[in-house]
Amino acid sequence: ERRKQKRRERRKLLNAAMQPGYQPMTYPLIIDSGAAEHVIGPDDATQVPRAEGPQFGKTYSAANGSEMVNSGEKVVTFVTRDAQPLRLRMQECPVARPLASVFKLCQAGHRVTFNPTWHPDGCMIEPLDEYGWPIPEATSWMQPRDGVYVLEAKVAPARHRVYTPPAGFTRQGP
Repeated sequence: ERRKQKRRERRKLLNAAMQPGYQPMTYPLIIDSGAAEHVIGPDDATQVPRAEGPQFGKTYSAANGSEMVNSGEKVVTFVTRDAQPLRLRMQECPVARPLASVFKLCQAGHRVTFNPTWHPDGCMIEPLDEYGWPIPEATSWMQPRDGVYVLEAKVAPARHRVYTPPAGFTRQGP
C-alpha cells in the first residue's frame, strides 16, 4: 500500500512538472565529482529568489583557473525527469552551466554511482534510508552528455516547492 502511495505521489509530481510555471534549465545539472559546492549561474532558476548566504563574496576557482565571486545563494527545488524532487542549496556564480557537487549530495544522504555508458546498471543518484540502504523507487537517473553525466530537471515554481529533507541519518559526534 505504501508503494502504491509513493507511485501516486510520483505520478502527481511528474504531471505537475508538465504544467506551466515549471522552468526548464538552459542546460541540465552536471553531476561533478570535483565540485566542492552546488553552483548555478545568474540566468538559471530566475524564479527562485537569491539571498546573501554565508558564502556571499567568497571567491571560487574554476577548472580553467579563473576566479569567480559568489553573488548569493538560491535554494532550488528541482523535479527530475524521473519525477523525483531534489532540493539543493546552490551558490550563484558566473558559471556557464549548473553543477551539482557529488560531495554535497553524498553528505546530504545520497549515493552517487557512475558507470560506463554501456553498463546495464546505469548512472544514478539514490537517496539512502536511515540504515544507509538505497531507496530504489526514489532513484534519479543520470544521462551522458558532451563527456559529462547530467541530470535532466525542471525548477519548481514557488507554489509547488517541495521540501525534501536529506534522506538518511545524521551522525552524532566525530
